[in-house]
Amino acid sequence: MGRAGRRPHVRRLTALLVAAVFVTTAAAGCDVRRATDTSGQRGRVGEGDTRLRPLPPALGITRTPSSWHIVYRLEEETGANMRVSTDKVWVRRPFDSVLETWSGPPPGNELQVRQLATFTRRTNGEVTLELPPTMPASDVRVLGVLDAALAHGALVRRGVQKEIAGRRCEVYRSFQLLSAPVLRPPDERGEEYGDSCVDEAGLVLEEVLVDGGDQLARRVAVSVEEDVALGDELFPVKARTVEVAQGGGRVRPLVPGNRPPGEFFELDGGSDAAAGSVPFEGFVAQGRWSVVPPQPENFVDVQDDIQAPLRQRAAVTDVFVRGVDVVLIEQGGTRGGAPPYTPDEDAPRIDLGPVFGEGEVVLSAQEVAVRVQLPGGRYVRVAGTLTPPELAAVAKRLVSQPGGTLDFADD
Repeated sequence: MGRAGRRPHVRRLTALLVAAVFVTTAAAGCDVRRATDTSGQRGRVGEGDTRLRPLPPALGITRTPSSWHIVYRLEEETGANMRVSTDKVWVRRPFDSVLETWSGPPPGNELQVRQLATFTRRTNGEVTLELPPTMPASDVRVLGVLDAALAHGALVRRGVQKEIAGRRCEVYRSFQLLSAPVLRPPDERGEEYGDSCVDEAGLVLEEVLVDGGDQLARRVAVSVEEDVALGDELFPVKARTVEVAQGGGRVRPLVPGNRPPGEFFELDGGSDAAAGSVPFEGFVAQGRWSVVPPQPENFVDVQDDIQAPLRQRAAVTDVFVRGVDVVLIEQGGTRGGAPPYTPDEDAPRIDLGPVFGEGEVVLSAQEVAVRVQLPGGRYVRVAGTLTPPELAAVAKRLVSQPGGTLDFADD
């Protein structure tokens, strides 16, 4: 099988739901104390000083900027040639991001595609989807997942520290890139992996994607700005979105305190944030939302699939914000009681308290989550930018409440 057949995710993706594309970093040996990178040359796998030495002290993540802007040089293998382009990324935390891809090396020649993410919408300029509230597509958040991912082996500290764009960063290895939906341990053979160089602000300065020992793609920062002023004009989103029946989603605000029919779980302070119903001190409730996520597999071209309507999913999500941090309490289920998702047998497990018992941890640098399936195709999921133990502590505070009726605040 050819290389493209083995790893289809290395192909250039410009579809709407793709997060940061081929964000990658050049790797040296696993026990190299230090590597120097020119950021203007194409790195090769195994390049640099490979003498075995003790790992240096971890660089660590010491701050989380409220916004950032990075310009990247992107190199992709295309057969016998290498294509060079430019990615420009703006992020305004906690919910907004823009990714522009330009032809040619930095600063770029011609805009090829522009992908925009806001609180509940994603657009490529032509198609706009409503999605459940979540982190912006291009904002990799390493701090919340770092310790758990290292303990589980989903991230491996390489002991390589670099200077890129005038900033120090440290290399971590996983199977794919940090923008993958779930972090998984690198290939045991050492032939397939993504290396990510993360600086003290938690920003990814360089990533490299390797398959079969060959470097397939590399993206390296050439300029970095922290805490930049980003106005609303940078994040315009078209009002018209893809309808649910056509595979799109729908997100609507609920009247404060409103509950859907059936059993519903709320933080022990109730539905009133003033009564103490926030995850931790400093968080502010941003509303309760009715969510139908995009699921074309259950709505489009399913005439011969009688089970598809039974798999249709809906949820209610409580949103809490504390500066750049977010906690999302999502609970929902399927229309016909089908399992809402396939459990990950390799995922870490965590105690979610006497109500929910043991839950599953979703290790992701996009959005850490703890989740549990309930009878009747229901589930509860607590996600956000905090650590798994912190998210589990939120889940343990959820108490059962009687259901009600859905009243929409936008009616």
